[in-house]
Amino acid sequence: MTNVIEDGNCLSCTSNNTVSEETLIKVIGVPWNRIEDNFKFDLTTFSRQALEGTLTKRKLLSIAARFHDPLGLLSPVILPLKCMFQEISRLKIGWDEALSEDLTSRWKALLEDMERVSNIAVPRCILDGVEVGDIKSFQLHGFADASQSAYGANVYSRVTTSNTCSSHLLASKTRVAPLNGVDGCLNVSESDDSCV
Repeated sequence: MTNVIEDGNCLSCTSNNTVSEETLIKVIGVPWNRIEDNFKFDLTTFSRQALEGTLTKRKLLSIAARFHDPLGLLSPVILPLKCMFQEISRLKIGWDEALSEDLTSRWKALLEDMERVSNIAVPRCILDGVEVGDIKSFQLHGFADASQSAYGANVYSRVTTSNTCSSHLLASKTRVAPLNGVDGCLNVSESDDSCV
């Protein structure tokens, strides 16, 4: 028996049963554990399936596209896969052509790293354990960074109470940098200000 209760801050679930497959439901396409009230990602099964068979450009794209992560919580896991796909595209490798030994070993290393992470659980409620009347300040902080291979941005909430200060990742977005540079302006001279 699962009871949904409102504690003043957010909806949470309590149960007398042990955690089972039935406690995981999809919310915006993301697995939500109703008992622990967190978003849960199991990467072990995914990485094992990704290691089966011969690796091709088509298979790599298919595997990278399996992630449905609208909040960007898995950005550090997904971005290296996208960067590798872009590198393979730059090398003009055919869609069904088996990848070289070097690329395949790098692919396996990425998936082994993914297995080390195993399960990722992200709390759904950012005010867990905080009394609404006790909040002194609530702030949003944004961070962005870029490199020649990718760029991204994160938004965090920062909640200060009389006793504590806590921060939570709200959303993250990443993109692989275009092959020809940002709007084609990566390799222009300093005297050319058309890209400013």
